Amino acid sequence: MKFGPHTPAQWETWRSYVSGDEGEDLAFVLKYVRRDGSFPTQMKWARAPWTRTFCDLGLYLIYQHHIQRTERRHTDQSRIFANVNASALQELALSGFFATEEETKQLNVDRFNDTWGQQSAYCRDLIHYLFRPDPYLRRLRAMHPKLLQAAHEMPLGEWVRSTATTEITSVLGSPLVSLHTFVETVLPTDEDVRGHVHDLRLRRLQTWADLYEKVFTAYGAPIATIWTGRASRSGSRLWREERSYEPRPGQPMSRSMPLYWDRWSSSCSRQFSISLPTRLKRALSEVRSP
Repeated sequence: MKFGPHTPAQWETWRSYVSGDEGEDLAFVLKYVRRDGSFPTQMKWARAPWTRTFCDLGLYLIYQHHIQRTERRHTDQSRIFANVNASALQELALSGFFATEEETKQLNVDRFNDTWGQQSAYCRDLIHYLFRPDPYLRRLRAMHPKLLQAAHEMPLGEWVRSTATTEITSVLGSPLVSLHTFVETVLPTDEDVRGHVHDLRLRRLQTWADLYEKVFTAYGAPIATIWTGRASRSGSRLWREERSYEPRPGQPMSRSMPLYWDRWSSSCSRQFSISLPTRLKRALSEVRSP
């Protein structure tokens, strides 16, 4: 398998999608590091910088092999991690991602084997690493202040359309979301995947609920507490539609998504109907694709 050439700038771009916030402790994320070692040893190795880098490299391999590839073949559970092994990770590390030789030397087959022992253990940890919430929620936290500011600058109907476009564009441009969707689709019955997806969905809905509370308060219609419970039921439908949406090749997004607009605004109307006054209900009912 041949990689590269890559550059340190490309590596920083990749890590901006998949890395966690400062202070993230992988000792509470990774479960298969140094399984034969003592608990302090496991904690120490999980926190080692090369351990995180091995995980970032593994996600990059999956993304390039299964999502960015030109040929679209069916991928089953037995093949999803087929190309993610110690030798491939070492070869990728040598492709130019790292500025110093010291960084590259840490990422070799022996270090990989000392950390996980076997590929299957690494792949289980890679699932835990992929679905940790910090990177995904960082995307929302960066986007939501702009959406809140926009609520003070445009009518509600326009805000709903703008918010839908912003979120769809963000999702379609995120390698992390692509990886989430791919792994969840290929491994729908995996207990770890199902647990992580459920947890992330609850966190995501709560983050959006917090934004909606601020936005609709700004429009003069504070959302009733009961709405959060309704969002956990209807919000999952919104998310499934959002993830499954894909523009047709060669077609502008604004022209290929009218059905999505209507579904999004209709779902919003149902969710907010408990607490919105008539004038805001009317504004939502009038939301249509441009």
